[in-house]
Amino acid sequence: MLSDTDEEGREDVVREWLTDLTTQDLVDGSKIEPSDLDRNVWRLEFSVAVAVMAHRLNLMLALWPEVAAELELFDTLPTEVRRPPSDLAVAVPESPMGNVLGFQYVEDDVEGRDGKLGEFRFFRYTGVGRALLVRLPDLFPADGHGPNVLLLSGTSWAGTSPRYHIDVPVDAILRPTAEKLAAIARTTFALDIQHAGERTTPIWVSGRYGAARTTALKQMVAALTRPGAGPGQPNRLERERAALPLGRQKIMLLVGSYREARTVTDELLRLKSSWQGQVRCLVGDDEMETGWDDGHLLRRTDVAAFGIDDDAWLLVAPILAVERGHNILNEDGIAAIGAAFFLVRPHPRPKDLSYVTQRINQYALHQLRPQPLDDDECATPDRLASAGNRRRRAAQRQWRRLLHALVAYSRLGPDERNRVAWTQLVTIWQVVGRLLRGGQAARVYFCDAAFAPNTARRGDDATDLDDASTSLLLGMRDVLAPYFDPAGTDADRHLVQALYQPLHQALTTMGDR
Repeated sequence: MLSDTDEEGREDVVREWLTDLTTQDLVDGSKIEPSDLDRNVWRLEFSVAVAVMAHRLNLMLALWPEVAAELELFDTLPTEVRRPPSDLAVAVPESPMGNVLGFQYVEDDVEGRDGKLGEFRFFRYTGVGRALLVRLPDLFPADGHGPNVLLLSGTSWAGTSPRYHIDVPVDAILRPTAEKLAAIARTTFALDIQHAGERTTPIWVSGRYGAARTTALKQMVAALTRPGAGPGQPNRLERERAALPLGRQKIMLLVGSYREARTVTDELLRLKSSWQGQVRCLVGDDEMETGWDDGHLLRRTDVAAFGIDDDAWLLVAPILAVERGHNILNEDGIAAIGAAFFLVRPHPRPKDLSYVTQRINQYALHQLRPQPLDDDECATPDRLASAGNRRRRAAQRQWRRLLHALVAYSRLGPDERNRVAWTQLVTIWQVVGRLLRGGQAARVYFCDAAFAPNTARRGDDATDLDDASTSLLLGMRDVLAPYFDPAGTDADRHLVQALYQPLHQALTTMGDR
């Protein structure tokens, strides 16, 4: 079947095979009865082809280290599909639903391209790597105590976030001085939803893809650079810059990707040609190796120079590229950027498997905790095997449920919505952290209508405003609220207050600009 290049002939072979199978009892008391023969012929042919490809791909990946060594191609295989080092494989727990080599078909996001096919991806899930991180001190107990480990992170206690939270007790907190805490507490958040046209149509970026998203980003740039009330009046960005303290009169515009950063930068320079030399676009570390000589491009590893050696005052950057790892300071050693505008709402992409794998990792780590077994699970080896099979099937059901779930904030149930809120809370707070260095206050604006959809739609007849089920910002506020309740009794309330008090205050006092 696979070797037949004639599509109709191949289809006839599969139809004859499937028809023949319908007459057989493949399982006692059960027969195949396809309700739509043509559709199931195509599905069967496709399934066989994928199964064979999975076998060959698995073989190729298994042999790749030897081939890479001969050809000196060690770094050519994506990290997502590499096997863990063989000497550590015994210490990395297998994934709870069994190791997976899977495939995903993603339709093209670009609108108006008739006949363009989507992308067929493969992915591998071979173990729970985070378990290795948290179990390092007890890695090989037969050889004695393992390495002493110090985990340093101000945002790895993150509630129910599957991406950031590390379920290890916190032993110590490094606190800033009281003066710096007081300054950071003056940080302000504000909804600054931008409008298109005659300033009546709120601009939605998040939730849109392809050409529609690009158009929305360009509308956002046009709104932010539109002159003020009268001719020659400064625009929104210029007014914000003038209001910032001396030495910190730089602004960051935050988008979802490097490609979007280029789109926004190009549109800024098209609409404001006089801003040549005043705008920088953050790019990946390897993007400028192709000989480009664009003066407005700034490599991520060089972003610290934006604070001291750069006369530009606007930095356009992807949210995840600046969430941690790089400080942008001025000559006084404090944050050079005074304000940030979120042009997009951070959110897991519906077609991205990253959130699914983070959730299944979270599930796996919960399952790895010491738990009492039922009496029928520990009486004999056979019953232990049965218990293991039940847990494996439960994990497979969880995996399939997560794969089919639509991760859209407004459609999530309360528990899943809280997980997304905790995750994006940390992402946003880490970005804002670039503006707090040296004990400084930040001014943060949320411009995408998706941050508060009901508020954005509000008109003369509107009565329903946002709550935690529709607004990510209010969801972030609500997951923090129990820890700041004076009557609260949660054991972690003092820890959360130490880590997130300025964020909670900014969310609680947030209003329209």
